[in-house]
Amino acid sequence: MVYYLLFSSLIFASYLRKFGPEIERFLYTFFISTLFIFCAYRYEVGCDWLTYQEIFLYDNAVYFFRAGGTLEWGYNLLMIALKNLGFGFLAFNVCISLIFFAGLNALAQRNINPLFFLALAFPIIIIQLPMSGLRQAAAFGFLCFSFLGFIDRKTFKFLIYIVLAASFHSSAIIFLLMTPFIWLRFSMKNIFFMGILALPVLVLIYNSSYGALAISRYVDGDLSAFGAYFRVAILFLIGLYFIIFMRADWEVNFPRDYQFVLIGAIGMISLFLFILPVSTVIADRVGFYLWIPALVILARIQNIEGRYRQLLVISCFAAFFFMFLFWSTNSYFFDRCYDPYQIKFLRQGNAFY
Repeated sequence: MVYYLLFSSLIFASYLRKFGPEIERFLYTFFISTLFIFCAYRYEVGCDWLTYQEIFLYDNAVYFFRAGGTLEWGYNLLMIALKNLGFGFLAFNVCISLIFFAGLNALAQRNINPLFFLALAFPIIIIQLPMSGLRQAAAFGFLCFSFLGFIDRKTFKFLIYIVLAASFHSSAIIFLLMTPFIWLRFSMKNIFFMGILALPVLVLIYNSSYGALAISRYVDGDLSAFGAYFRVAILFLIGLYFIIFMRADWEVNFPRDYQFVLIGAIGMISLFLFILPVSTVIADRVGFYLWIPALVILARIQNIEGRYRQLLVISCFAAFFFMFLFWSTNSYFFDRCYDPYQIKFLRQGNAFY
């Protein structure tokens, strides 16, 4: 199967970097380009393919005026612009993949072994987002840039990319709560202080039409995400491992992004303990974004000195490979949505489909 071939090749390529930086750059460029084409030009692959295609075919006016408007103006404007230029749904898919992989590439390039980072991202993030959840894939890509702005203490960059992420998937707006910690130290005292200041904003969101819709749909409604237990549990273990075994060494060796990763790890643990029991869907949606710090943690394991460092790297690959193998062979959704994989480059008149 093409998925196993890609994943195995990524794992193998991540070990070939030892042959020199030129080989590493070539392999990285080849694989990220291949993954982009693999996602951007898929045809009728992914659980949300038909849904997004039907939405794309709506009349332009519907996008902005349904139910009184939408926060996701970026998503709507992109569809309107592409349709007015004569492009079809495939072009929309390509644009989403460009946003996603641009962000993922920017994040991967900050790591010593970007191929390792790509390999770890493949079985959950790459398969689940640009190959299915298109709005959240775009939000994920913009959040990669936003979180790099947080690490670099560039407030405007952080905020503008949060806004762009929320314009494709409104759930990304929650990360605005991180803004004060660009300047403040992450401590219980400051968390408590910022929690008091943020309370009126949270109450406003809770009482808004969007808050009411989210509660009725994801808390009180029948919607659930069974896979959330699996994905959020993995995040919980990664966050817990960082807090117990990596935190002290990380603060010494990588002080620049220590606060970002610490916030992410606490978010992973809190998501499992407090959000998952309330709503599997909300936990799953937010959890996809928390894979950004999770991938940074996993990719940095090989750069922190330790007796079992190489064993941990091998264990990461083995765990992700067997996890993907189990999911792909036992999941009804994988069988229905991703298999068989198809790729097409079609042109019909002036519109790309």
